[in-house]
Amino acid sequence: MTQDPLIGRQLANFVVERHLSRGGMAQVYYGRDVKLNRPVAIKVIDARFRDKPAFAQRFVREAQTIAGWRHENIIQIHYADDEAGFYYFVMEYIADDLGNILAQYKANNQLMPPAEVLRIGRAVAKALDYAHTKGIIHRDVKPSNVLIADDGRVVLADFGLAMDAEMGSIGEVFGSPLYISPEQARNSGAAVPQSDLYSLGVMLYQMLAGRVPFSDPSSTSVALQHLQMAVPSPRQFNPDLNPQTEAVLFKALSKFPRDRYQSGADLMQALEAALTAEEATIASSLMSNRSSKAPTRPLLYVGLGAIIISLALVLLVGTLTVFWLAGGNDEAVANGATSSSEMSPNGEGESGLAASFPGEAVGTEELTSTLALTSTVPVVPSTPTPIPTPVVLADTGSDFTESEAGPWQYLWSPPGQDDWQPMTYQQRRYGACWYAEDYIRICADSAHPGNGADIAWSWTSSITGPVELRLNAHKIDRGGDGVIVAVYHNTLSTQTATPVFRQPLSGNDQAGFSDSIEFEQVNPGDSLLIVIQHNDNAISDHTHLRARVCHIYCP
Repeated sequence: MTQDPLIGRQLANFVVERHLSRGGMAQVYYGRDVKLNRPVAIKVIDARFRDKPAFAQRFVREAQTIAGWRHENIIQIHYADDEAGFYYFVMEYIADDLGNILAQYKANNQLMPPAEVLRIGRAVAKALDYAHTKGIIHRDVKPSNVLIADDGRVVLADFGLAMDAEMGSIGEVFGSPLYISPEQARNSGAAVPQSDLYSLGVMLYQMLAGRVPFSDPSSTSVALQHLQMAVPSPRQFNPDLNPQTEAVLFKALSKFPRDRYQSGADLMQALEAALTAEEATIASSLMSNRSSKAPTRPLLYVGLGAIIISLALVLLVGTLTVFWLAGGNDEAVANGATSSSEMSPNGEGESGLAASFPGEAVGTEELTSTLALTSTVPVVPSTPTPIPTPVVLADTGSDFTESEAGPWQYLWSPPGQDDWQPMTYQQRRYGACWYAEDYIRICADSAHPGNGADIAWSWTSSITGPVELRLNAHKIDRGGDGVIVAVYHNTLSTQTATPVFRQPLSGNDQAGFSDSIEFEQVNPGDSLLIVIQHNDNAISDHTHLRARVCHIYCP
């Protein structure tokens, strides 16, 4: 196994000792501050992103933003620097997190106590409300980012996906699928402060019910469930929850931000009131039972006499019943095998708890009426909405055709211009491909921009709705300074417009990349332009690229 080059290295006053975790764009290491002799966590931008200015800027912005904050429930930044190409910053080290704690409860088949749920929930809510007042949306609220210190302090960490609330992004999806809000599942640019509160709502649901509301091995399927499926009742997983608590969770997990709680403080105040109502009901019931006064002694004698007479009658009836049963089912009576379902007139037995506490067996109609009385939150139906079937609209690999009426148009532009011209389908040296001047070509499995030109695949929509563009690309030949793969939406002005996606491939990058860009809404006539752009040197630019456009998502 290859040794991590950072292990054992000293960055400023901090020695890197071991690897802790890997996130979307960074690695986190355990280290030690040699000056102050204390443990620290060191976050280093991943090697894949060191040469990408946009990611480096986002990484630096995280350190700069959080370092200026002072909040007891937000991770503290001690130091930040750029050394020999390593962008890194140093944070306080906290060993445990909510994800580990929930896993321990699950392993022991237990649920977190409501008081602890409220304590952790309040801390996270305070951290989010503070960040939101600073114009920052976290975008990745999940248990592994909620750290629990030895002294019980709760700390929210990893603001790596946070951006200024007014900036947004186009065609990107950030966040963890199990905890992602519906609007963020469509597009990270649509995230709002209530998106973070939705993620907090998922965590509260998990702490109280013992599981997340939506789960599937496929990340895409989970995201679609957040978008389209009704939230399952948490009371089916934890029957001890009262309707008020369920109503709070339903509101926190509303599909639309406007229908959720508008601040973390509001959410936690409502949850505390709901859980307190549950405890008050139980306490009131216990006190009611304890405060029942004993009857006077004469009544006690009468009661005892009635009980004796009743027992005598029961014994008499029981004896007759046994004799009657012995005639029809001697073996069953002898073995004591008569079940509650056999004794039930309709053949359906009830559990002891249901029989003893019929009020706990709440049906759908009763639950609906209860929620209507205790909350203004509408009851979410338990029947899930069917997930639409994805459709592949265009595929550069399978749709490669001589007909220009197909899903793609093949274009090229002279160096440094926006003079896009159609290519012609011909049989030449490199086979049956779309060609332009020189050796500019687009074939079924590869393409070459030739002597400094740009080449492109153009797709025009005929549908209305969400689409996903899935890209796979790598260099085929070696050498040169590589190419740039870029995607433009509704424009041919590649020299002046900002691409919605841009990914360079170095001259020897034969591993390449696989990425997806999601568009929340396209309309008939909208276009996507997928471009391979040359760098300064057009030598050795032979590149593999496959693109698929799919309705909703690519299977």
